[in-house]
Amino acid sequence: MRKMKSAVCLSISTLLIGISLSNYAQKRWDGEEGDGQWNSARNWLPDGVPLYNEAVILNNEFIPSSYHVTLPFSNTVVEFFSLQINGSPQQVVSLEIPDGSTASPAIITQNITIGKNGIIVNSSGAAAGNTFSLSGFIKFEETVLFPNPVSTTLCINLAQDTEPCINMYVVTQQGQLIQPRWRNNNGTYEIDVRLINKGVYTILLYKKNRLVECKQFIKE
Repeated sequence: MRKMKSAVCLSISTLLIGISLSNYAQKRWDGEEGDGQWNSARNWLPDGVPLYNEAVILNNEFIPSSYHVTLPFSNTVVEFFSLQINGSPQQVVSLEIPDGSTASPAIITQNITIGKNGIIVNSSGAAAGNTFSLSGFIKFEETVLFPNPVSTTLCINLAQDTEPCINMYVVTQQGQLIQPRWRNNNGTYEIDVRLINKGVYTILLYKKNRLVECKQFIKE
């Protein structure tokens, strides 16, 4: 297995150099250790925990099913050049800052791209400070609703190519239209769902009386 992995690593590295996909070395998650831990060297291809100058890719290239990656506990800061995280149509890839992490920031990077079915979960146990230190951009390739299911506040990050919306409506499964309280918190739209009954809902995002997108969420 180790020889095969080394051969795959060599062929991928050669391919990346040959077609100049990036000026930075790439670390891809293959989950070989099987523990879901960021700091397990054998979970990466090539082997080794990502370094500050490496581009991290979490997707379904090597693992065809949903999986969850957990950052280190305690006061450990993770630094890398960039992160691209995305799943596939039926599979979710998630990265979690655990509640046992007290680092502030927990992640230092330049750019983050979150694609379809890619999720970053912030369960940080840090008492204060910022979870991320981001010197570049964060890009959402699709509109993301989180947490979902939700009990109090539903957060929405719009896709990069979606126009900023100015109105939102929630529709019940029976077709009833609800206009909840919402606000724009530095680019993240927040909807108060505390007064909404439990169930499945569709949220409609409007710009200048034009529907730009709709998404489903679960109120628990």
